Amino acid sequence: MKFWQIVLILLLTVPALAQDSAFPSVDAIACDDLGPNEVCYGQGTVDLLVDCEPAPDFDTPDERLNLDAVCLVRTRDAGVALLSVQPQADAVTMALVGDVEMQSVSSGDVGQNAVLVADAEIYSGPGSQYDVLSTLAEGTEVFVNACNCTRNWLRIVQADGSVGWLPARRVNLEDDSLPQVAPETPVFENMQAFTLVTGGSGSGLLIQMQAAPVLLQINGVQLELNAAAFVRSMPGQTMEIDVLAGQARIASDDTTLYAPAGSHVLVPLSERNVPAGALTVELVQPDHVAGLPLTLLPQPVDPLSVLDAAQPTIVSVEECSVVSDTGEMACPLQFLNPDGDAIVRLESEFIYAPMGTWEGSIHEDLTLLAGDMSAGTLGWYISCSLAGENFIGPVEWRITLEDAAGHRSAPFRAAFNCIDG
Repeated sequence: MKFWQIVLILLLTVPALAQDSAFPSVDAIACDDLGPNEVCYGQGTVDLLVDCEPAPDFDTPDERLNLDAVCLVRTRDAGVALLSVQPQADAVTMALVGDVEMQSVSSGDVGQNAVLVADAEIYSGPGSQYDVLSTLAEGTEVFVNACNCTRNWLRIVQADGSVGWLPARRVNLEDDSLPQVAPETPVFENMQAFTLVTGGSGSGLLIQMQAAPVLLQINGVQLELNAAAFVRSMPGQTMEIDVLAGQARIASDDTTLYAPAGSHVLVPLSERNVPAGALTVELVQPDHVAGLPLTLLPQPVDPLSVLDAAQPTIVSVEECSVVSDTGEMACPLQFLNPDGDAIVRLESEFIYAPMGTWEGSIHEDLTLLAGDMSAGTLGWYISCSLAGENFIGPVEWRITLEDAAGHRSAPFRAAFNCIDG
């Protein structure tokens, strides 16, 4: 067992000590059996904005309000509040601890009502090539909240929360200032997308999915989690996401990480509290999880489970554009290896390409681009030749890592493009 693992065990087995120096004690929190889309008062100072106005005093243990009209939740000092957010059939529990502010930036309730000027078929995407979901009659009122890039198609959110698209000519809008979105852009309900600002080391947001994963958006970063995480966020610095159990899919711009339990994901933030750089991943450090008030979560969580992980994990592989006939190029591959054994082998197996002949490869002379052998970035060195073609891609591969002890990662699907220089 490594020294840092021993330290982590010691810290986590003395929770009272850790909580005295960091997190407030939460032994007396009630807030059991939260209903869908409820916020519950736990302790300390909790402020709410409801319909953009300060809510009446919210200071009685186990007091609850419906979240539908709540646009901001703020806890201060030793404050604690619990939320149960249920944008779809599955729910997520969130606990604000310490100095935390959450402000909803929902896209599901921002838009305008419009009336159909003719019967209209509702499609699953912005185009007649998509499936027809239903038909609405002339005179029906619809809620429009976005358009496609050509503004010829409008996205609507119906009363049951379902999303569809209809031709713009079928409605009469008062203005055309709707945001442009891609067909796959999700619609976020209240407190499913939010900005987050937290205070010092004793503050943060605990999150746990109760069943199937629910997609959240925090400061513009998409988080899909199948277990539990702890999030801190400081504008102008970083947002930190500790995956406490299960796995998280974390996406920002063109980067997606598949972070297992034990991951400490760093997101650089601008002063405007939006992502300002590439996502990186490290192993969780003892002081990130020591003393967390995990009793606030509805299901038990064991942050020590990472200590049992001897298997390396590939977290992400950047999709590269490799210039033809110019030799090998390093595509960044991020990984975690909790037991610290050195990665000694990278094996790539060819899956698919639109054209050409491709063969897998084995690399045993590896280059560490960043970090160390417990959590870092390796160079996946690849080359290609177009043989007269102008472009081919993406070329898909299955990559596996192996460490010095013979532990192998689960295969990770990756891709690169071969382009003419």
